[in-house]
Amino acid sequence: MPSPSLPVATLLEQGASGYAAYAVQQLFEARPEARDCYPRGPFEAWKSKLSAKLAELAVAVEFESPQLFVSTVSWSRDAFRSRGVSSRDLEVALQSLQGVLQDEMTESTRTALAPYFEAAYRALESRGNAGAAGPENGRREGVPAEDDELNPTALVFLEACLAGEPDRARALVWQALDNDMTLSQVVLEVLIPVQREIGRLWHRAEVGVHEERLVSTVTEEVMVLLRSRVEPPESSARTVVGAAVQGNNHDFGVRSVLDLFAFSGWKTFNMGANLPPESMAATVLDLEADLALISVTLVTQLRTVRPTVDAIRRASDQVRIMVGGRAFQSAPDLWSKLGVDGYASSAEEAVQVADGLFR
Repeated sequence: MPSPSLPVATLLEQGASGYAAYAVQQLFEARPEARDCYPRGPFEAWKSKLSAKLAELAVAVEFESPQLFVSTVSWSRDAFRSRGVSSRDLEVALQSLQGVLQDEMTESTRTALAPYFEAAYRALESRGNAGAAGPENGRREGVPAEDDELNPTALVFLEACLAGEPDRARALVWQALDNDMTLSQVVLEVLIPVQREIGRLWHRAEVGVHEERLVSTVTEEVMVLLRSRVEPPESSARTVVGAAVQGNNHDFGVRSVLDLFAFSGWKTFNMGANLPPESMAATVLDLEADLALISVTLVTQLRTVRPTVDAIRRASDQVRIMVGGRAFQSAPDLWSKLGVDGYASSAEEAVQVADGLFR
């Protein structure tokens, strides 16, 4: 059933470019120093950012979840502060955007949107001085805080990768396995925490893209080698197909979860990133899958989940469908609106949730 908020969401999405351009003009009038955030092409840069914010707001409105919008604003705030930029610029930008929408939309639409902006402003204020630049003192959903220390094995693995010593990183994993660490523990206690940490460091501009790639490449190589240690599943084992939803170019999450299913005896098929709905459905049908996993990273990717679920349901009325990923972390009940059978808030609980669907 379409959301009653869908017309408002559609208006936001269709008018995003024009609304954003008008809002940037108001932003520069109210806060000229906001131009300094993007010395090269400040107008186009801010327009792009505010257009993206409107797309995120549209999804939040469609799913009737102000917290979804708050999560995206928090992400932007953290990025601003980590780069030494005042989050006051973001606050004034949002005020300018809301002002434009108030001028252009009906009273009922303005009333419908007000809770989303109010929640975003509260989130900005709740993390201390909204005008202060510098490191974030709080913690955003899904991003480890600085005091979330890696365990010694994960820390040494990360250091070895960043030092350009992949052989040492791999040897560390084999040593951990020789010391009775299980395959699942390597994924849950080393590889996933390392990927989260390198993501946090990149978000705070403490490492560059090349350093993130150094770590991710070794992590992926280790994952392949771990799978080679798994015994083939029994012929009667259940089959799970997983993919990152269309628009999601990050498949580490679903890949690591599928590894945990393989370690638990399932037949697993990873269809990778950015998979169109009909391709996911065809795979489920061809492989006679018992379970389909859909990974969603960004809030704006949530819109593709419903078409994917619908396509799978048309292909098979027997398959169970689970979702997971960072997009759900700020609104963990959202999955119940998507027509799926289950949701795993972490890789660690995914297999347990899936097993529960077949009891």
